[in-house]
Amino acid sequence: MASKLPGSGPHVYVLLWRDCGGNEFVALGAYAHLKDANAEAKRLGKEQLSDGLTYSSMQADLKAQDSEPLRWDTADGISCWVERHEVK
Repeated sequence: MASKLPGSGPHVYVLLWRDCGGNEFVALGAYAHLKDANAEAKRLGKEQLSDGLTYSSMQADLKAQDSEPLRWDTADGISCWVERHEVK
């Protein structure tokens, strides 16, 4: 029986939030598709923190929401990001 390659199994995208540079974070949701998780992260940024957002260099083109997990940060330490996790 052939073994699966890492990252080839089922996965979810988790949306995470951290306030003001603290060590604790909150999982806001889990999504089956990257575009849905990124859309929610972007919506939160526009809705709550419309000024002062910086996006990670990994997300150079925000229109390409299907390619890379989104992350944004504010100058006062609030962060929101998407992580991919394999389901076992």
